[in-house]
Amino acid sequence: MITPIFKRDYTDKKIRPLRIGHRGACGLAPENTLASFRKALEIGVDGVEFDAHATKDGELVLMHDDKVDRTTEGTGFIRDLTFEEIRKLDAGMKFKEKFRGERVPAMKEALQLLAGKTIFIEIKQEGIEEKVHEALKAAGMRDNVYVISFNRASVRISKEINKKIKTGLITEKPEDLQYALDLRADIFCLNHAEADREIADAVHKNKMLLNVWTMNDPQEIRQMIEIGADMLTSDFPDMLNRMLE
Repeated sequence: MITPIFKRDYTDKKIRPLRIGHRGACGLAPENTLASFRKALEIGVDGVEFDAHATKDGELVLMHDDKVDRTTEGTGFIRDLTFEEIRKLDAGMKFKEKFRGERVPAMKEALQLLAGKTIFIEIKQEGIEEKVHEALKAAGMRDNVYVISFNRASVRISKEINKKIKTGLITEKPEDLQYALDLRADIFCLNHAEADREIADAVHKNKMLLNVWTMNDPQEIRQMIEIGADMLTSDFPDMLNRMLE
């Protein structure tokens, strides 16, 4: 049985890192959809990462880009479209025909589906921090959730809204660890290409956890396990299973 990551003993090198499905299992199903989350759960993950935006009428929806163009047949910025307009779009057909009809999910749907798993909510749109907090409160979630962002302001504001919420700074620069510390973040989310044992040790020395993203190659995953990363994020969580067996 894995030791809960939130109570990690930083001297225990035998603890298995958490397996995190990137945007669900987005190498196997359309990203940021319920189908992708179900696939991740079917594979068996410890947690799931997804991206949050707010629609014109204030509904939190899941999509990586700020526009709907890449993953649906629609066009336009999420912030300029209502939830009803976005809900009519097909978020699956561009990935593969068998996923035709898959819809852009509301965040509350994802929270309900993923209850019991560790959830990483990436804030893509500054200004929605309060809405994310309200959604978590309504879902009765806090302890198994991380609010993460590239945007330092979003990390800071999230912690100010609720000092007990766990946060993480996403970056491609190891030297940004100091910013994460200044923001009182709980995890440091670093591009795996920039991660090594030195930064892993520095993160742990400061009683933080290291989340590395996004590895889709066995050798990359093996390297991140060897340096002592706490959380491994991949588009193919089934690969994480094979590497950690």
